[in-house]
Amino acid sequence: MRHKHRAAQVAAAALIAAAATVPGSASAAKRLPISPKTGKPSTAFVIKFVARYPTSHGEGNAAQFYYYEGRGPGACRSFGLGESSPTYSPGDRVRLRVMPWSIGETEERTTWCVGHYSGKVTWIQTNAQGDVEKERLVGRFAFTVKR
Repeated sequence: MRHKHRAAQVAAAALIAAAATVPGSASAAKRLPISPKTGKPSTAFVIKFVARYPTSHGEGNAAQFYYYEGRGPGACRSFGLGESSPTYSPGDRVRLRVMPWSIGETEERTTWCVGHYSGKVTWIQTNAQGDVEKERLVGRFAFTVKR
């Protein structure tokens, strides 16, 4: 009886470990530091992390870059921006400025709405036609905007 219980524990631990190593799984999502944690409607927030993937500019639309996107309250429902420069190598320190750019037909700089925001940083690789070939979740972030 004791061995059956131990075997079940080992099997459960193996499943948990396997799920934690699957790229892009929710459990693999790392919480990225953002500064400041609370800002004003005009604040540019900064996310810092160590690059796991390289960035580059290729021919045509081919590129490797970090992209942030997220959701917020009210009229500020979605935001996002790709960061393809400067070029990073694995191990380099990456610094992304998160600014209030709207996503949609009129991608333009706006101001943040008051409330809570959450988002993610993704590494993306595109081919010369601009099609996404690879996509890897780097981590998640959150911040708050007050008046």
